[in-house]
Order: sequence, then structure tokens, then C-alpha cells
Amino acid sequence: MQKLINIKDIFWSNFPLFFYLILAQALRRSHGALKSNHLLFITISIALLAYYHIKKPTKGKITNSLSHYLWIIFTFFLIEKTEIIYLQSGTYLNIYNYLLYISLALSIVSLKFFKERIYFIGMIIGSVCLLLVPLISPSPAIDVFTITTKASEYLLQGLNPYTQIYPDIYNGQYNYEPNLIYWPVGVLFNTISFKVLGDIRYINIFSIILSSIYLYKKRSPILALILLYFPVASFVIEQAWYEAIFFIFIILLFSMLKDRKTSKASILLGILCASKQFFIITAIHTFLFVFRSSKPREWLSYLFISIATGSILLGVFYVWNPDSFINNTIFNILKYPTRYDSLSWVAHFKVRHGIILNSLLLTSINIGAIILSALYLLKKKTVSISDLLVTQIITYTVIFIFAKQSFCNYYYLSSFLILIYVAFEDGKSSHSHQEISPALNE
Repeated sequence: MQKLINIKDIFWSNFPLFFYLILAQALRRSHGALKSNHLLFITISIALLAYYHIKKPTKGKITNSLSHYLWIIFTFFLIEKTEIIYLQSGTYLNIYNYLLYISLALSIVSLKFFKERIYFIGMIIGSVCLLLVPLISPSPAIDVFTITTKASEYLLQGLNPYTQIYPDIYNGQYNYEPNLIYWPVGVLFNTISFKVLGDIRYINIFSIILSSIYLYKKRSPILALILLYFPVASFVIEQAWYEAIFFIFIILLFSMLKDRKTSKASILLGILCASKQFFIITAIHTFLFVFRSSKPREWLSYLFISIATGSILLGVFYVWNPDSFINNTIFNILKYPTRYDSLSWVAHFKVRHGIILNSLLLTSINIGAIILSALYLLKKKTVSISDLLVTQIITYTVIFIFAKQSFCNYYYLSSFLILIYVAFEDGKSSHSHQEISPALNE
């Protein structure tokens, strides 16, 4: 009986990291394509995370006893398969693989010896491996890479990237018109990366590395390592998906909110909201968090500065050509066809059972997830940064699993939010408070 109790305690005290591992395994096996068993595991894990956070089945904080083993497991996964699809350089790939073998040996040795020194070496190796990805796969055959690279070229020529023509590398296979659909901040960062280093993807890599440095210095070195060695990090970088660009902004946003630095946090939120459309969910949740935890003047300042920052960044490109900007970044996305090869329940029911889920039902699920998470933040007696993060993880992941297109990059964002949740659950903060009561008085 005692053994069973211990197993139960180990499972629940490490559950967020188990969820992180489940996502890692699902994504390395599926690359975001439809795999019904992995979709089921992710869905169950969302429910278990909600139970874990609300009911607290174990006393105390996350123990992180699993985290070191994740470094070993993830490195082994990468040795088994690099997850880089469009391999074009054997030399750089060999260097990448040699470094992984060194990392695996070091991760095992550090279980007993020289832990802190080896963690630092592991950080260097992991960072170098990510920096090798554009050299191993310099021209992946994916529309995100070709369109965002062309957008950077157009911008450097002084042309509006939202009014240009982009090649359809799939020759009509997916029944869509290729356009620049992302909001402009990511395009600006890509353009800087392309101009300075010749490849848009280095900005993704720098963001991941900077996020790992933050975790290493401010939170937990081992969490920094499992971010760098996450099995599909190289794959997401290769494909040039946008989410990783904003990792450093996301982690700094929640860090600033945790430490009550709302003025700086509001600028970061504005940048995020001018980067990708779904970050409006982060805006809703953080507005409510600051509303609950701050004085009215502070909340209004947070609201005003974030909206002003986002509006200025969006406004420059909107004024340049309003019709093209709105059509490409809003209406064209709404018209995108459903992808029945993506990792979502929409695809599962169509492919496995021939059932097309009603669009009204899907919209209701999305809105319902946002409303329920908002009510949780409003109604909870006291709110903490962990409450805010768990609403982010659950809301985004629920929306992703019921989206008409949901690929690896979306779930990679969920995995990063889980890692931040673990990092901030350890209790480290420049402030002593962990729970924040509503501020009712000026």
C-alpha cells in the first residue's frame, strides 16, 4: 500500500512534467499530423492538469524529480531521430549528431557528478545544435518558410509584404491562396534576421536560447536544458513556424506580471498582440489577472499601454494598405479550408468516422473555453501567476484540439507554457507573495 501511495505521489507531484513528456512524444511521432491515440492522450492530459491545479492532489510544490530524466530522454529521442525533414548538409548533420552523443553521456554522468558544470556545458551544446538547423536544412519545402522569406525580401525592397504575390509551392494541393497572414511584428523580426544572418529562422533560435538563459539564471538550469532539447524544437525551427519567435516575450511577460511590473508587461503584451492573432487570448487573461491583482489606476495603465503599443505596431501596416492588411490577416484566415490531416478532433471525426463537426459547435467550444477560463480568474478568491498560466495552457490547447487546422507549432506553444508553469510553481520570485488578493482600494 505504501508503495502505491508513493507512486501516486510521484505521479501527481510531477504531473505537469508528465504532460510535457506526453506532448513531446505526441509531437515527435506525429509532427502535428493526425494520430488519434496521441490526440486522446493530449485531451486526457488537459483534464488531468485542470484537476491537478484545482484539487492539488499532492501537498507542496512540483518536485521536478522527473526533470533531469527528461534531459536524458529527450537527448535519446533526438539521437534516434533528429526530426529535421529536409536534410541537405551531411557535414553539419554529423556535427549535430556527435554533439547529441556527448550531451547524452554528460546528462547521465551528471546524475552523480559535476551537475552544475555539466548543466552549463549542456546549455552550450543544446544551443549550438539549434544554431546548426538552418545549415542542415537551408531551404525546407514548406510554405511558411517560402512566404515569410519572400515577405522579408519585399520589406527590404521597401514594398508592402501584404500586397505582394507569393508562390504556391503545393500547386493547388491544399486549395488556398498563399498570402502573408501573420501580423507584422514577426515579419519585422524575420526581416532583421534575414538581413543580418541570411536566414529568417535565426530569430526563432535566438528567442529559444534567450528563454533558456532566463530559465537557467532565474528559475532552474534543468528546465532550461529540457527546453533546448525538446524533441521537435529543431523541426519547428526548420519549418520556420512563428511561435518560437515570441517565447522570450512570453516568459518575460509572465515574469513581469508575477513581480507586479505591469508597465513593462503591458508593452510586452502589445508586442505579442501585434504578432499573431490568437495572442488576443493572452490579452484577455492578463487583463483579468491585472484587474484582480492591482489598483484601478494600475489596471487602466496596463490596458491603455498594451492597446497603444499593439495599435501602433499594427497601424503602420494597416495604413499602408488597409484592404490588403485586413483581407490577408483576418478574412483569408477565416476562409482557410479545414485540414483533415492535422492533429485535431475535427480531422479525427471526419477521417475515422466520416462526421463533419458543425462549425457552430466548434465556435461554441472555443468561446466556451475562453469564457470559462475568464470566469475562473474572476471568481477565484485569490489569483496567482500559476492560475493565469493554467488558464493559458488549457484554453489554448482546447482551442487547438478543436481547430480546423492545428499543427505542431500550436502544440509547441502549449508545451512552452507548461514549462513556464513548472518554472513559476517552484516558488522563486523577487516578491514574497505567491497568491494575490483583489485590490479593491485605490
